[in-house]
Amino acid sequence: MSATEEPEVAARRDHARLRARDTSLWPPAPEVTGAWLGWLDGVQRAADHRVTIDAVVAALLADGVADVVLTGMGGSSLFPMVLRAVWGPQTGHPELHVIDSTDPAAVARVESSVDWSRAALVVASKSGTTVETLAHLDRFRACLERAVGAAAADRIVVVTDPGSALEELARRDGFRAVVPGDPDVGGRYSALSPFGLLPAALIGADLDGSLELAASAEDVWDADPWGIDPWGGAGPARLADLLAAGVEDGRDALHLIVPPEAGGFGAWIEQLVAESSGKSGTGILPVVVRSASEVSVVARAIVVALAPSAGSAELAAQGVPVLTLPWEGPPALFREAMRWMQAVALACARLGVDPFDQPDVAAAKAATAAALQAGTEPEVPVRLAD
Repeated sequence: MSATEEPEVAARRDHARLRARDTSLWPPAPEVTGAWLGWLDGVQRAADHRVTIDAVVAALLADGVADVVLTGMGGSSLFPMVLRAVWGPQTGHPELHVIDSTDPAAVARVESSVDWSRAALVVASKSGTTVETLAHLDRFRACLERAVGAAAADRIVVVTDPGSALEELARRDGFRAVVPGDPDVGGRYSALSPFGLLPAALIGADLDGSLELAASAEDVWDADPWGIDPWGGAGPARLADLLAAGVEDGRDALHLIVPPEAGGFGAWIEQLVAESSGKSGTGILPVVVRSASEVSVVARAIVVALAPSAGSAELAAQGVPVLTLPWEGPPALFREAMRWMQAVALACARLGVDPFDQPDVAAAKAATAAALQAGTEPEVPVRLAD
């Protein structure tokens, strides 16, 4: 944005460039960033993905599966946690247990709370080499084998990118299904990919209605990405301007006021904002709070409220930028995820940060592998059906 250009004009222009997959929005070489823009087609791709996903879910329901354990890390697990918290299991659908920790107590809680004779395991790893997820696969597969014997492989579903080592393992060992991910979608932008669609279908979320709302929103935002949309919130371009302008003005502490009924959506936004923007000395620090009264360091704060909050007017009077994006319940979850993904990518473009870069990932994976190698296994009893 030039010094004389109106923020609204620049934001509208950048949104059009984003939707046109203009990779020159971000600083790295276009061939690098361009490989990670598939999430922009998430709504359109969902119909093709659901051919596989709906068949897998129908087969598991026909088998009488009552518990599904989903193991993944980062973007592979966080949005499924949000789905579980926001939707919960619908009538006739299994309980979803999401595990993204190698803490022995966390693993023990999952093992002891599941009836493995009526359970299924979903293993979610984009790369297919995530150490923690593979460790969970080994342990929980053993639980299934003790409960159902040779039928265990038929209770395991894998979500991974085509050609990964995990896909090869699943094919070799005869797992129930492999649901292919999108190679051009990164983990924290995977909400509308199979990593989000499969758990949503498993718990009985209204995918038809949710995707229809998201598609309608995209049409509205393509026409006017800045102004107030029909749901009472600002379009992604205006939200992006708030985030980027905040950093430019020294207001880099994003306070998210999240109502209880929004479940873990605030935590998902936290990860999206922090991991996309926090690089090369530039970033937005997201903090989830319950009300305006919890906003701290007012001089550095900006506020986005997912519900009206008493005290917001007082903050605005002190010069704190405040934006309200009303929460409209579970069916709006995919729409709101898309709003934030577009906004964060646009904010990063203005700040000169590549939102899709993942520095130090290899080092972190190596450190995790070393920690697991030195660990011990807890002794946990496995509860079988009577």
